[in-house]
Amino acid sequence: MAASESPKDSNLKRDKGKDLELVGSILAGKYKILKILGQGGFGSVFLVEMTSGIIGDRLAMKILPAEFSQNNMLREQFMNEIRVAMKMVDAHIVQIRDVGITEDDPAKGGGLLYYTMDYVNGKTLAQLIKQEGTLSIWRALRIARRLLPALKVAHGAGII
Repeated sequence: MAASESPKDSNLKRDKGKDLELVGSILAGKYKILKILGQGGFGSVFLVEMTSGIIGDRLAMKILPAEFSQNNMLREQFMNEIRVAMKMVDAHIVQIRDVGITEDDPAKGGGLLYYTMDYVNGKTLAQLIKQEGTLSIWRALRIARRLLPALKVAHGAGII
């Protein structure tokens, strides 16, 4: 795989069915995986609940799939994603809360690289448009205006 390729561009294939096996399990001894929020070519995002501390404290967790965890280049890309996200600190941007790797045997689904971030319950823009159809110019402008502070931070961090 070339350095500029993402996992979805390469011959690497994910077994997204394995993600379902994680639901209900405890990861890293402190996160109970409640459900899958989304799946992509480079990992899945889960809704998790902390097993200690404040009851009901929910976070989103992105996990590098086990089949990618043994590939040094993919692990480095995942770590770079984390480093980039950690540069963007602002009230308008979801923050990373924890980064780690499970100590379990990788052959049994362990040794997984993950990070947790604030969980925001809501809809994506795509979901909103699918549900409501074409947005009025005024609605689109209101949404864009709420995105501008985050775009400013991303630009300041050299990301866009």
